[in-house]
Amino acid sequence: MPTRFLNSGTAIRIVLLTVFAFASGISQAELIDFASCADPEGAAIQAADCHAFDNRAYFGPVRDQGEGDLCWSFAATALLEEEACREDPSTCGQALSVLDAARCVRAERAGGDPYFALQCALNSGVCQENDAPYTASFGLLRMMPISRVCEKNRYQFSNRMLQPASVNFADNEQKLFTTISRKWSELNRLAQSGRSFGVDFCTREEASSRGKNDGDESCGAHSVVVNAMKFENCECKMHIRNSWGDRPEFSGWTSSTSMIQRIYRLNYLRQAKPHPISSGRGRAGSSFRGRH
Repeated sequence: MPTRFLNSGTAIRIVLLTVFAFASGISQAELIDFASCADPEGAAIQAADCHAFDNRAYFGPVRDQGEGDLCWSFAATALLEEEACREDPSTCGQALSVLDAARCVRAERAGGDPYFALQCALNSGVCQENDAPYTASFGLLRMMPISRVCEKNRYQFSNRMLQPASVNFADNEQKLFTTISRKWSELNRLAQSGRSFGVDFCTREEASSRGKNDGDESCGAHSVVVNAMKFENCECKMHIRNSWGDRPEFSGWTSSTSMIQRIYRLNYLRQAKPHPISSGRGRAGSSFRGRH
């Protein structure tokens, strides 16, 4: 195996980056890549903002929404599937019902909001995909009656302290972008939590560059889930779980730098602060329940 020689300047940078590695949890093996970047100082800063996590094992196969408009429910359901897997490992890889999560919100118009789907499902539970299957032909028919099997077999989340949350990057005039630094800060915070998070973004680049008005269809608004991040080849990358089946657009590993330009909202689950008055019954959310 050939030996890789480093000049004195590079060696000094590696020593400095070693200190950074201990503080940020980055592996020793990645330091050579950092030192080999065209701009090592900038790479170190970028690496600091790129907290690696990988939750892909929590999820089952990627599904396809087809011509339906329930991307927001697919994204919310994916986050719920991860939470169910964390609570009960026997549920890992099992698909929850996108249709049930959407009907829980009782949306009466095209489009929707992952936040309310998360909120409703955490309170009411959600059944498995087999008990309320999704097909693209359902489209606007998501208000169809819920089957008795679905009602009987809903998974009830045991962590009662879990709450949905969102970060909107629109200002009072509903323009798309605040500063990129604020977006990086929020992404960094969510990545540090170790949980996957949802992303609402513009699929049309020309629309994302000029700004988006809330509800503006020209943006090509879409919802996905980021379930992994890593620093590789001098670049922060995020792994996107989309609801477009095998189509490669906005799916898999992609550049965080290019993606962040398009993002206008983040959706995620967070642990609420416990009530200051103790009931004497132990820690909230410490017991686990299976599907009911």
